[in-house]
Amino acid sequence: MDSGLWRQYETEYCTKATELSNRVEGLAALAPEQRRSGVRDLEAAVREAEQLLQRMDMEARSYSPDQARQLLQKVKEYKADLAALKEKARRGAAGAGGGPDARAELGLAGDYYQTSAGQRDRLLTATDRLNKTSDRIQQGRQQLHETEAIGANILADLQRQRQQIEHARQQAQQTDANELGVQILSDLQRQRETILHSRDTLHTVDTHISRSRQILSTMSKRILQNKLIMWGIILLLLGAIGLVLWANSPCIASASPKGVSRLRAIASMVSKDAADSGGPAFLHGVGSFDPLPDGVIIWTRVTPSAAITSTSNDSRKGAQADSGSSSGGGAIAVDWVVSERSDFSALAASGSFTTDASRDWTVAVDVTGLRPATYFFYRFSVGKLHSVVGETKTTASGHLEELTFAQVCCSNWGFGRFHVYDLATRVDGLDFVLHCGDYIYEYGKGAYPERRFQARHGLRRPKHQCKTLEDFRRRYACYRTDAALQELHRRVPWVCVWDDHEVADSASVSTSDNSDGASRQEWEARKRSGVQAFSEWVPVRGLQPGAPDLAGCHRTLHFGDLITLMLVENRLAARTPPLDPSTTTFYKQTALKHPSEWEDGGAMQAAKEEFLAQLAHPRRQMIGAQQVADVRQAVQDSVAAGRPWQVFLSQTVFSPLRAPKLGETVGLQHRLLAWICRKALKTAVSEKRAGAEGAHMARMYLAFGRYNLPMNPGAYDGYQAERAELMEAFSMPGCNAVVLAGDSHNAWAHELLDARGRRVGVEFDAPAVTSPGFAEDIYSRFQRQVGRLAKLFPLYLFTPWVEDSLQAANPASLRFCNLNQRGLVLHHVTHGRWHTEFHFVNSVTEKEYRNYVGAAFNVEQGQRGMLHKAFRYLTVDHEIPKREQSKRSAFLRLLRGTRSIDKQQK
Repeated sequence: MDSGLWRQYETEYCTKATELSNRVEGLAALAPEQRRSGVRDLEAAVREAEQLLQRMDMEARSYSPDQARQLLQKVKEYKADLAALKEKARRGAAGAGGGPDARAELGLAGDYYQTSAGQRDRLLTATDRLNKTSDRIQQGRQQLHETEAIGANILADLQRQRQQIEHARQQAQQTDANELGVQILSDLQRQRETILHSRDTLHTVDTHISRSRQILSTMSKRILQNKLIMWGIILLLLGAIGLVLWANSPCIASASPKGVSRLRAIASMVSKDAADSGGPAFLHGVGSFDPLPDGVIIWTRVTPSAAITSTSNDSRKGAQADSGSSSGGGAIAVDWVVSERSDFSALAASGSFTTDASRDWTVAVDVTGLRPATYFFYRFSVGKLHSVVGETKTTASGHLEELTFAQVCCSNWGFGRFHVYDLATRVDGLDFVLHCGDYIYEYGKGAYPERRFQARHGLRRPKHQCKTLEDFRRRYACYRTDAALQELHRRVPWVCVWDDHEVADSASVSTSDNSDGASRQEWEARKRSGVQAFSEWVPVRGLQPGAPDLAGCHRTLHFGDLITLMLVENRLAARTPPLDPSTTTFYKQTALKHPSEWEDGGAMQAAKEEFLAQLAHPRRQMIGAQQVADVRQAVQDSVAAGRPWQVFLSQTVFSPLRAPKLGETVGLQHRLLAWICRKALKTAVSEKRAGAEGAHMARMYLAFGRYNLPMNPGAYDGYQAERAELMEAFSMPGCNAVVLAGDSHNAWAHELLDARGRRVGVEFDAPAVTSPGFAEDIYSRFQRQVGRLAKLFPLYLFTPWVEDSLQAANPASLRFCNLNQRGLVLHHVTHGRWHTEFHFVNSVTEKEYRNYVGAAFNVEQGQRGMLHKAFRYLTVDHEIPKREQSKRSAFLRLLRGTRSIDKQQK
């Protein structure tokens, strides 16, 4: 604190003291008749000097304890000097014949502190200090009302404080005021610490009470839910029995020839009505793709009248028509219009497109000549029949202030409803959707998901695995009947690439996990059929449906002067098959042995080095040399053009990701959860309890974690040489690399580090729309073996443990992961900052859902590879969603909360 006011008082006092000294010296030389007047003047000067000392004393006490101690010492010295001056004046007055009366008139009739005037001033000073102390006591009382539980103790302390103050008042004439003030300040500081500690104690008690109330409330709700579920099951069974009896009645059988159910007959009539009494129909909605500053691709599909008419006569053909059959004769001319107005009163572009069975009756028009950064409306028509009105937007040609887009991936029909797509339609100000692959899944019915994990039915033909062009077409047609998917396509443009499931799981140049021993020629035909169907149903700029290019989704898009988006093809054109861990020595040393038999000697170290060497082999490539060179050139051009963000869509996880340290992190959970996790781990590695396949997989992941190895050779961890080349491109000066990926079904946020630990960029990986995450996949194998007993150990008990183990294995790079929730990633980009939010839905199996934000991050432009936790601000339906989903179990919430408190106390 600045002591300028005290210095001012000090200067005034020194001047006054000098004046007093001069007057005392000249007192004896005065004539008798002038002496009385001089005595009165001297008296007034003495009082002014005392008042200045009093002000200096009070001002010094307002400073910090150390500074106050120094200033009060000076005041004490000045008081001693004034006392000496008084004594000198007393002797001068006596020598001049003033006598006792003169000395009394001067106020010098003895020691200054014994005179009535001195005592009065001293008492006034003490009273002023006591008033200030009383004000502080009043503030303490107000704080005591906020801490009711400990109020009595604080009042007792204050009473003792008042007694000390009263005692100080009695001794005020005998003790130094400086020491008393310091003691009072110290006592008040201790009092404040006591109040703060009491407040924290009350807060902790209140938290425990709230948790107890929540537990009781949850238990009450669970009891009510169980009763409702029981009655619901009973009513459902009765309804099913009644429906079966009704469906098998003679009147229903006669209305449905050839065994067609009443539901299918109703569906046929609905389809026929939608086709306007036998005409063509737009049953699969509309969409727009790959926006440019002056153009965008608009899309729809016409279901031809011949296919719909056949629905009422032949159930098999009807199913084919609804599922994308190419049946129906002749070509259809489809008119299209684009306008900046929703009523189409002023057209921006229009035309006609002829489609036929060779392209599965799809329509894709690359509309050009449009205005940049403008919203447009579009629709299609055949005769008097109109499609729904679609909405789209062109990108900016020059300066672009901001951009908001959603990142999605991995939508498997059988695992549940597309609530994530519905959530995306509710995002305010969304500019486009980036789909990272696995738009469809090729599996046959009952394969993935297995029948017992089937959460959504209605997957039409083919019920077998997709292999032919007709198979893939029907699968796309089924997916595009989903209302949420149709609405999201209608609202905003999409930018899409394929991953593996648009053809086959873990697809590569030569084979896949689902190739079923197909010949090279059969595999080539299957790849081209998958790409052909994709190009028909999900248009890609430059990819023609009649001539499928296996690398056709590789392209680069620019969004004004803000973003360069580099999209690559990672499966069919250049990818070598990933390393199969089961063929390695490391797998034989670990997965085929119980963990108690593992040997940490030279043989294990050699097996580990061999495993890592295979992952880093230069012959392993995912996108190939040509695409790597294109990415490098795109980065150079983007930096030269002054765009602040270079975005690379990787499809698979790009960042190095070590396997979870499961065994090492069990103890981080509450002791009861730790006991459950240890039992689960013991069960998972036992062939007797988990089966050979499940035990071998659990042992493999456990070994990967213990020996610090990558967990997914199918991602870029299995193609490390090529990743190093891309890392070098992203390390270019001026580059701010942002990698986006999908495929893993989990949400990840990484700080991207190269092999030397240098920061290269950041990475955000989207969770799946419906497909199960890493933790769920492992848990399903455990559930398959344990059966109904698995209900005693729900997945959410183990998820925190697995997430902790992943963080422990990747402390330098992994900043966030969510392994068991479905959702999407929202990005809001400006020139100075990249903002990302992970949004999740609580369920994909129920009709209704809730959404929440799991995490939010910022990346500052120019701070390469640095993630900062951020506050969420992107709105859904004009509201910011909640921060996170509440725990599904009050039991788990209580245990983890207790564990947290234990850590704080320790």
